[in-house]
Amino acid sequence: MGPLSFSRMRNNAVMDAPALLARDGERQSRCSAWSAYWSTGSLHSCATSFKGDYAGAIGDFWRQVFSSLPVDARVLDLATGNGPLPRLLRKQRGWQDWVEAVDLAEIQPRWHDADRDPRLRFHPGVSLEMLPFADHSFDLVVSQYGFEYAVRERALAEINRVCSRSGSLALVVHHAGSVLAEVAHAEVAHHDWLLSSDGLLVAAREIVPFLGVARRDARALKDNSEAFVARERYNTVANAVQGRIASALAPDVLVQSLGWVHAQLGKVTASNSEEILEQINSFGLALEQARTRSRELTACALDDVALALLVEELGCLRPGACIEVGELRQSEGILGWWLRLKPA
Repeated sequence: MGPLSFSRMRNNAVMDAPALLARDGERQSRCSAWSAYWSTGSLHSCATSFKGDYAGAIGDFWRQVFSSLPVDARVLDLATGNGPLPRLLRKQRGWQDWVEAVDLAEIQPRWHDADRDPRLRFHPGVSLEMLPFADHSFDLVVSQYGFEYAVRERALAEINRVCSRSGSLALVVHHAGSVLAEVAHAEVAHHDWLLSSDGLLVAAREIVPFLGVARRDARALKDNSEAFVARERYNTVANAVQGRIASALAPDVLVQSLGWVHAQLGKVTASNSEEILEQINSFGLALEQARTRSRELTACALDDVALALLVEELGCLRPGACIEVGELRQSEGILGWWLRLKPA
């Protein structure tokens, strides 16, 4: 995990993806999508990739960062989600540090409910571009898969303002060539198809009313051509899902969606068709929110040019500071970029 060096480069054509998303008026839908996700209690933004505390290359990076903190350090965690970094810090150092953790979404760190301490405070609804803290308040500012979603210039200015002159910055950000970005890209395609007019949910909605009739009286649909078409269409789409699962890079979305839809169709009775349709609509909304999160990840992941620009901008804000970057790698492949800024 050695540092990489970048020559100074500038490309004014490079688009700040978060700024583009904000300009397109997607900020509220993004916030709603993430709020819904954190309400499930997931600790990580990539719940299928990480279980429990971060281990491997990511865990090693953060433990190294935290080991250099002074006693009673003041730490700010940006885009904290449900707080995996404060939790890791607490496990490593106990309750000796003062931690403020912010996120634009409505976060629900349930692990903290049973382990409260006034030295750790969570702040939902806080933008990285407008932090509610005094100048030079923190010894360390950190972010795990979060900083890259902000409007970079404004977020960097705020980080520079709230970080003490002797303070440091540590980031893990999404890498455009990472396995996480690759999976997200594949899942967007899965979501697009599942939600399309030719996809699984539309076919499921169409067959529900006929299932309700058939479970009241199996003979009622014997010669019903519409019921026959709906059944054949659903079976065709379900078989197509199976085919996609067999060849997919990241089939989890397809597997979970097909299993969930099958289970709901199995629950249809003569009297609950409307309820099942509402459940399918709610599931569709959840898929749309998941698609928003995956699209956001792929849009905001940094390639080497974008990372070099970030290093250059940090160097302008903190002249003389030591800035190191590198790739986080383990057996699965690239997990992200790491960046550390230490005072001169």
